[in-house]
Amino acid sequence: MLPKITDTASHRKLQAAYHMRTHVPRDIFEQAKVFMEIFNHTAVEDPWSIQVLFFTQKWLESHPKNIGWIKLKEYWAQEALEQLHYWSNKISLDINWEMYIMELTRRKIKLKPYFLDTVKHLILISIGCGVIPGFRPADESQETAPTQSIQNGYINHYGLKTYAPIIMHPDFLMNFGVADAVYYSLQAPTPPEQPFEFEEFSSVLKVLCELKEYMDVFLEILKKWPKLKLSEGYDFIECIKFDYFHTETDEHRDILHTSTMPAIDSTLSFSPKRYGKRQFPENAPFFRGCVRISSRIPNTTKDVY
Repeated sequence: MLPKITDTASHRKLQAAYHMRTHVPRDIFEQAKVFMEIFNHTAVEDPWSIQVLFFTQKWLESHPKNIGWIKLKEYWAQEALEQLHYWSNKISLDINWEMYIMELTRRKIKLKPYFLDTVKHLILISIGCGVIPGFRPADESQETAPTQSIQNGYINHYGLKTYAPIIMHPDFLMNFGVADAVYYSLQAPTPPEQPFEFEEFSSVLKVLCELKEYMDVFLEILKKWPKLKLSEGYDFIECIKFDYFHTETDEHRDILHTSTMPAIDSTLSFSPKRYGKRQFPENAPFFRGCVRISSRIPNTTKDVY
């Protein structure tokens, strides 16, 4: 959840309403325990479920006269091709990574493991290629979680008054060739490797500015490499865009202020009918050092094969 939900007195009200034992969540990763208790308490009156498909070995048996099985086989083949895209790109990027390191050195940019690992996570491993999830706001469909029960709990019992209880959830950047976006937060890093001790940095804004410098250099020299292909052959450079946000104003204007986010991304706007006069939580800890990874419709389809 984007607004701060760490007030002890308000959390006690939530505990009393839902007979909870879970302590105040210290970060977004601990919020899930609280959300689960809220749902378990309200599940009888407000049931929620999700379907998971599990394909057994029998589904792999050939049925060449069954049109449904043929379509399923084609779908699996397409998914395998997408994975091949990723591994092909990764091999190319791994081979050329030394060129990137040399360019940083030539520009007298100090090599710092934290930034190199984050660049890899955003592009190489990678959120930008749709292989590892970023975060996006949950909509009202409740497909990802029983969000309405959780949001109602924080409005009616916890007592959120100023900010709307927008919930972020993990999701992939999937729709290459159309407008889509996910977010990566320096406050909630999700690299597959052991995360760097972020607390060692004195200024999150400074860190974000340095990360942008690393990213800009990488994207610049990426244009000189063999084209990095996305789903359906779209060109990475042409389709993927990175924007950087912080809750403080950047005097050099390289970093956008979080107050501009709803105007840029419609998924962060919400209906006043649901949240009343509650505002977009622009000061949310998640946004204090945040990267927006977005896909955009290319100017031409000449790169699609």
